[in-house]
Amino acid sequence: MQATETREYSMDQRFQIGEMIEHPFFGKGKVIANLKKGKIEVDFEKLGVRTLVSNYKA
Repeated sequence: MQATETREYSMDQRFQIGEMIEHPFFGKGKVIANLKKGKIEVDFEKLGVRTLVSNYKA
C-alpha cells in the first residue's frame, strides 16, 4: 500500500498506524494509535484527534 493511498473507514476493518482513512462524517485523517479493545485514534485534518471503533465483530 502506498503512503498516499486513503481507505474508506469501516468499523469492521483493521487499520495500521500511519494509514490514511476517509470517514463519512469526520473526513480525511491519519491513524496515530491502535488502542485496546478494538479502538483506534485518528488525527483528522479538520477536527483533530478522535477515537473510533476498529475490527468490530457483530
